[in-house]
Amino acid sequence: MMRLVFGARRARDLPAGAVAGGDEGGGHATNVETDGHRLAAGGCDSGRGGGGTRRGRLGAAFELPASVGKATLRQFRGGWLVLVFFPKAFAPRDTEELESLRDVFPDLKRMKADVLAVSMDPPSVNARFRRELKLPFELASDTQKTVSAAYGAMGLGRLFSARKTVLIDPQGRIAARLDKVREKRHGAQVLKALREAQSAAAP
Repeated sequence: MMRLVFGARRARDLPAGAVAGGDEGGGHATNVETDGHRLAAGGCDSGRGGGGTRRGRLGAAFELPASVGKATLRQFRGGWLVLVFFPKAFAPRDTEELESLRDVFPDLKRMKADVLAVSMDPPSVNARFRRELKLPFELASDTQKTVSAAYGAMGLGRLFSARKTVLIDPQGRIAARLDKVREKRHGAQVLKALREAQSAAAP
């Protein structure tokens, strides 16, 4: 069981396996790490309500094993990120959803946006899922369930990630949250939400 530790603490006070430091947006937080997962615990709520994904709030920093290497929030800083939580690799609805995103990916790149899709499947399963669907974006594995919880995307029974999508702006702040995902049309949903978010952010 991973325990999130809030507040600035001295290194000698931290539990084994925790790495002290601030989140990527500043402020005091403790990074908690286990089995290749790292989460900056300051600023985001756990649970299914999505309190940690209110518009304008900094997204929780994370590091997750991905189908290739590791995926971190920091690596997407400077561009828009479409952070997609999906329940299960190879499930029909999840396949439809990610294929829809694959089909609009060139449009997203033209809008300076990238995609990271997250599930609780092991990295080997997500790597095979990515290959079979020929996805041009990374899949990350939240097997410790911490990132799903931090972004309000915990499924019933904590057995899988809920189907949610969060848009994060180039400064790492939450720009929009899509809770009602239409799998076959999710690509179009994301494009519409991204256009609206970018328009709202324009000076």
